[in-house]
Amino acid sequence: QQTPLQKRLFHSPQELNHGLLAMCKCMEKAMKRPCVIRMVTLCVLTVSDLDFFFSILFLVNLTHHFHDQVYYTCGPFVIGAGILTYLTGIIIFGPRQKAKVMGKVMKLMQTNPREFQSDLYREKSPDEYITAQEAAQQGQRLPKVALTLESPVHPSNPRGRPQFRKIGQLDKSNKDHRELFRKGLSAWGLGYMWEAADLQNSWNCTSPVHGLPMVRLARFGFMVQPSPVDLGGLLNANALYSFATGGFQLFLGCMLLNDYGYTLETMIPLVVSSVALVLCLANVIWDFAALLMKMDAEQRLAEAIILKNDAAKAREHDGYRQDMETKTEAIKQKYPRTGQMSPAQELALDDEMRGVNDQFSDRVHRMNERYGDLLEREMNAWRENLERERRLMRDGRVPTDSNDRTNHNTEAINNRDAVEKQEAQINAAFRNALSELNPANMSAEEFAAKMEQIKNDRDAKLKAFDDMRTALLA
Repeated sequence: QQTPLQKRLFHSPQELNHGLLAMCKCMEKAMKRPCVIRMVTLCVLTVSDLDFFFSILFLVNLTHHFHDQVYYTCGPFVIGAGILTYLTGIIIFGPRQKAKVMGKVMKLMQTNPREFQSDLYREKSPDEYITAQEAAQQGQRLPKVALTLESPVHPSNPRGRPQFRKIGQLDKSNKDHRELFRKGLSAWGLGYMWEAADLQNSWNCTSPVHGLPMVRLARFGFMVQPSPVDLGGLLNANALYSFATGGFQLFLGCMLLNDYGYTLETMIPLVVSSVALVLCLANVIWDFAALLMKMDAEQRLAEAIILKNDAAKAREHDGYRQDMETKTEAIKQKYPRTGQMSPAQELALDDEMRGVNDQFSDRVHRMNERYGDLLEREMNAWRENLERERRLMRDGRVPTDSNDRTNHNTEAINNRDAVEKQEAQINAAFRNALSELNPANMSAEEFAAKMEQIKNDRDAKLKAFDDMRTALLA
């Protein structure tokens, strides 16, 4: 029998899962605050550098017990090998990881071609593309452009121009080519594919400036808000060092405590290594690196959308202002010059001018709301596409909710079957009424009247049926 306290502590797996999801959402919201990013950055910088230098203190402490036990003899060599592994990772392999995003996107382009159909462009002829808006204005129903390795990098660079370059001709190891490919996907309206691959790859990216002790502190310690990419690199470097040296260092520290008691030379490195390991595990559990890369991608997308909207808003705002000035000048022409108006005329002029200003303010307010809604819709659509492509790269396919999604073809077939069934019932009733007539027991006038009644009844039903058929099959 469980006590009330136990009932509160033991939850079902579903409740535990919901709790973890809620915790992740809270963590995502918290990480978007600049103060939280700065606090996490300073914490990671401090703990990581202390962990590195106290590892050296720990090595010195191990040399004092070099011949006591075999693990104390091997300890300095193992930790030294771990530090060498760490330096190799941040200097050589970490920077190379960034080049793998382009290869992942190109592989997806070959294995999932349907995911690379551009909604912004239509293919007019081989290597000739027009925007979807232009195709609609011209009344042309053209297929979407399906990007392949043979497609141009950018839609504005068709074949024949000197700057033409196929996607398959790009060099994955060339930084400029990777940037060109990323911008080209954005121009095709498929930038979220790159962001999804970059988000998945962010687990494994770091660089020397993120991993070299004191160098990273000098580079990022003074920043009010480091970029999400830099914070992700710092967290990954800390994780690499914890895995390379932290585990064996914690084991040797516990053995020193057991054999020689609590000493300052043993406790300080042990505590710092433990804190660094906790940061590393938190990075893995809550996926800070991917979250930070998502934030960085959202910032870039929002800046691009805002820049585009600002240009359109400026043109619209200028039109509103010009209209206001035209109306203001027309109102002024209706009244005498200043100093020659009566008090009633001045009040009337002031009311009309205020009405024009209010109309201008209301227009600007509605314009800002409209573009704000547009930004929100575009960001939500980008997040949905990003999540879809992340599942595609993780699972190799995107599940379709066929049971919840309306199938318009099936709907049309069901409507047609219902219409045909109703029509058959009307005709069957007409035939039954005719078969029930007995001309032998009726006069010619009665028979003609009954026939006319049956025919009129059928025609009335068919007319109502035609209205129903128009509603269902229109």
